[in-house]
Amino acid sequence: MWRAIVCFVPSPPAAPRGMPDMHGCRADTQIDVPGLVNGTRHRHQCFVLNRVCLFNGTILPAAAGGQAEQRAKQLASTLTVRSMFGSHQTFKLGYLHPMDAAAPQSPAAKLVRRAVSREGFSRCVPLVWVPTWAFSFAEHFINSVVPVHELMEAGLIDEHVLLRPDLNSRPMGRYGFYQMLSALSAERTAGLRDAGPKCTDRHATREGGPPPWCVPRCYQRLVICNFRSTFDAYAARMAPWSAAQRVARRLVPRPPPAEPAVAARHVLLVNRTGTRFARSLHNLPQLLAACAHSEAPRTVCTAHEFGRRGVATDVAAARRADVLVGTHGAALTYGFYMRRGAALVEVRPYRFEGKWPDRYFRDLASLEQTPLYFQVTA
Repeated sequence: MWRAIVCFVPSPPAAPRGMPDMHGCRADTQIDVPGLVNGTRHRHQCFVLNRVCLFNGTILPAAAGGQAEQRAKQLASTLTVRSMFGSHQTFKLGYLHPMDAAAPQSPAAKLVRRAVSREGFSRCVPLVWVPTWAFSFAEHFINSVVPVHELMEAGLIDEHVLLRPDLNSRPMGRYGFYQMLSALSAERTAGLRDAGPKCTDRHATREGGPPPWCVPRCYQRLVICNFRSTFDAYAARMAPWSAAQRVARRLVPRPPPAEPAVAARHVLLVNRTGTRFARSLHNLPQLLAACAHSEAPRTVCTAHEFGRRGVATDVAAARRADVLVGTHGAALTYGFYMRRGAALVEVRPYRFEGKWPDRYFRDLASLEQTPLYFQVTA
């Protein structure tokens, strides 16, 4: 069974060591090619392509007819991925990225040759994947943030990797929760098609030269992964709490107190009553009032509406809490940002039960035994 693409070639010209690379990394990316390809230290499918460019919204082998293009096309025709929109749908990677090199005399091929002759192939390494349920907050955390963190913790990639999820034509900046992914890398994170924007022949042959975005970004190596997701069995290598803590250290540098020994214990209730979504605590005012008159010593209850003031603000709110209470929904993902030993209370709607809802918070919390998980069901 064909599993990997590895092609070793001599190093081409590159930017002077220590200088910022034109393709976006401040230091050479360190990756473990055998470890990524053989899969013994991770649970995903990862492949390494050589001498490819991000250009015109896709992945383009730098030259036609060679071994690098042949292996890239083989990967495109054999690797099955899930749609980033309706992820129940699957198709071959080639549906999105055929991996065909530009025709030798085409405007695109001329731009690629010009870019390589002027700058060589970058020593930076992009990591490309098609995210499962790319535009859902909780799914993004489970299916993109957690897998990237796994590869980093296993020493297979470092923080100078260029994270390039394929978001189709949607700009990453539209989705604030991609700050979680960006926090894992020391380099600028961008969608694949933002990093290699569309460049038509008309743009490429424009009098006076092509516009600035019509520049192929060419790399000596590029990693493509097909990450395991909520559709697959969870494994011990998954570490959602550790992944969230890594993100939090970047977004909210000040750590939470180890134990609330003196201060009041803080119970944070998820407020969804101001949104158009269901699954909210309809008696939230009564719960807050009951807490205020509770006989429980040193207990303070507050409500927080997640998703209103940015990910960093929400992470900070979660890290101040000792208990997070809410109905099943994306906001409970912030339970993994709390300190070790904090508690997550999931309130299930009537008859909302089974393997699928269990996968999101109950099963994820069991992987590292934190946060402490409790469930209220009707």
